Amino acid sequence: MRKILSLLVVLVLMIFLGACSSPTANEGATKNNSYEKENGEEKDPPGGEKCVVSGEEVLNAAGVRIVYLGMIEEDLYPGLLFEVVNNGTHRVNIQTSDVLVNDSIEGFPSYLNLDPGEKKPDGHRQIIPEDVAISAIEKISMRFIIYKAEPWEEIYQSEVISMKPF
Repeated sequence: MRKILSLLVVLVLMIFLGACSSPTANEGATKNNSYEKENGEEKDPPGGEKCVVSGEEVLNAAGVRIVYLGMIEEDLYPGLLFEVVNNGTHRVNIQTSDVLVNDSIEGFPSYLNLDPGEKKPDGHRQIIPEDVAISAIEKISMRFIIYKAEPWEEIYQSEVISMKPF
């Protein structure tokens, strides 16, 4: 019950904070939002958008490792599946933002909480909007944001990363 209540509080905070601080589509595309604060150093994104295929590492920063596992279609809501590991020393919340399907259809953000040392072998799913035909998907792009849960603060934000669904 405590985990469910915590998740609901986090979701409400994420929606509230996202509505207050999310950039417009043009701002997000032109602004350099990639940085890492945990080690006190900022990192510039490599030139261009990173594109990964199934089995490749999407992110390894701030103690969090994310591997893209590919498209999953067998559920009511198809989506992308990820393996996520928190190798850090604190509880984290991982959020996706700027989700786009085929560079034009906006997707929904997703959230995942992980305790220190916790691994979700197939525990994170980015749901694809209902009105998108699976066979028409060429790529899905998104940004990952990692928050330290206690005290609540953003510790990492990735550049936009694209994934090929199959």
